Amino acid sequence: MSQPRTSAAGLRARNSAKAAPATSRAGKSAPRTRVIATLGFMSLTLAGTVVYMLRERFIPAPEVVAIESPGDVDSAVLEDARRLQDAVRATPRSAAAHGELGACYETNGLRSEALDCYRNAEKLDPANPVWLFHQGVCLQSLHRGDEALEVLARLTHESPTHAPGLYRYGEGLLLNDKLEQAEQCFLRVAKLRENEPNGYFGLAEVYNRLRRYQDAKINAEKAIALAPDYRAARYSLGIALRGLGRLDEAERELSAGKEAPRWYLGDELDPLLAKYGVNTKDAINKAMRLAQLNRRPEAEVILDKALQAHPDDLALLNNLAAICIDSAKYDKGAELLTRATRIDPGNFGPYINLSVCSGSTGNPTQALEYADKAVALAPNVGQTHLNRANMLIAMKRDDEALLSLQQAAKFDTRNVDVFTKQGDIFVKQKRWEDAFNVFSTAAQLAPQVISIHLNRGVMAAFIGRLQEARESLAAAEQISPNDPKVINFRNSLAKLDE
Repeated sequence: MSQPRTSAAGLRARNSAKAAPATSRAGKSAPRTRVIATLGFMSLTLAGTVVYMLRERFIPAPEVVAIESPGDVDSAVLEDARRLQDAVRATPRSAAAHGELGACYETNGLRSEALDCYRNAEKLDPANPVWLFHQGVCLQSLHRGDEALEVLARLTHESPTHAPGLYRYGEGLLLNDKLEQAEQCFLRVAKLRENEPNGYFGLAEVYNRLRRYQDAKINAEKAIALAPDYRAARYSLGIALRGLGRLDEAERELSAGKEAPRWYLGDELDPLLAKYGVNTKDAINKAMRLAQLNRRPEAEVILDKALQAHPDDLALLNNLAAICIDSAKYDKGAELLTRATRIDPGNFGPYINLSVCSGSTGNPTQALEYADKAVALAPNVGQTHLNRANMLIAMKRDDEALLSLQQAAKFDTRNVDVFTKQGDIFVKQKRWEDAFNVFSTAAQLAPQVISIHLNRGVMAAFIGRLQEARESLAAAEQISPNDPKVINFRNSLAKLDE
């Protein structure tokens, strides 16, 4: 506990009162005390000067870190980098200059170059934890997990109250199944940053892995209370609720949090990272508009360029993979999606698209494995069951596909594909009544689709329900009376009436 501060005058008065009985002795000792204090201060100053001079003499100034492949980098990033490189050349012993250049590189995906800059900054300013922290971040982004853990372990040992470093270290431990150590990291983060959601979210992730679902629920709810828009925390809450058997609530939270990114604690470099970063949202929006116009090659170029600057951006990876799949570039799509699963292994979305890639390249067994993985990660999301059904249909395993479609219908009651695919299987199995029922549901969900009305009408005719068949024909005629299929069905019904 700190002592109350006393003014110089008060201290002199107090000392003189205590020393009154021995005035002559006190008068002689005061100058000696001042001499000792002065010599002590001079010694400390001299020591600091010597350390600085030794550093200047024996530690050469780090060289400027250049971009390895400048031809692949955005022109605006190159312009910023050249200016910051010049600043480093002007002040080669400035840790801040090396660090700012590193921030420019890091935020634009040049992680190897950024790592070298932060190492230079640490040599010049070893007491500042920010340089070690960003080395760890870069190593994680480069998928050099063991090295990242070593760096972050040293950081948290040397700076035990550095919350951003503790959180990153905890995440690395979690990915390596070191759950008890990860728990301790996140507990410390929650204590240091009790008004931020990150520590509680990390604890929820640990407890879900340990199947301590009640503890996971409590911590996920704390995170959401502090940050209601933290969707990843809602997904973690959904996993906990599912483990507790509260399936309806779990479905809602899992749907709200699916494919949501994790949040990280910021530090002193955040303003620089924001200042020099390329806007990925604009790149995605522009690419999606081009894709809608069937200009997929142009959209692919835009997202490829943005991904070079931000190689771990999940939105970029998933959107670029979707464009590749639509362009039948399944190998490239699969590579992008595999990267996404490494970054966020708990996200079911990439596994759905990986199953599409495998199925489209003639590997149905692997496609089903990916589909099963998606179901395991999100068993209460209808989309995962529908995707699994699609893989089984392609393998001509209709009975199993039907079971998956029925599961999908429990969780996604508004998806018309769930019902039309059931209808198609029932038709193949000559289960006309069942087919009529599911096509009736589909017609209510998608009243603008002619083929659904016609399928319902044909099934109605098969089971002798001619009035329902005529109703289906009338609905189809309202949409497109001159459609060849509508005309054909009209003629078929007319023959039945003869």
